[in-house]
Amino acid sequence: MPPTGVDGLFALETVPDEFKGGALAIGNFGGVHLGHQADLAAAARGAEPVLVLTFEPHPRQFFSRQPLFRITPPAEKAAAVRAFGCAGV
Repeated sequence: MPPTGVDGLFALETVPDEFKGGALAIGNFGGVHLGHQADLAAAARGAEPVLVLTFEPHPRQFFSRQPLFRITPPAEKAAAVRAFGCAGV
């Protein structure tokens, strides 16, 4: 069974072998809109697997310490990027 996510990676040495050599898309991926989908598709054409690094809490919320409206809650965001073939979030 392929991995369903990556949690708690803090050093390159801890990246599982099955993720090495892939592509990494970095961003908030708030709504996984058409632009995000195009980025993920382009990453998939260049390398497999595709991983997504996103931020929780959102950087604006983290630095302001104020609540922030979310287009997509974290669990839905992870499911949405996985639906586009990403191996891990």
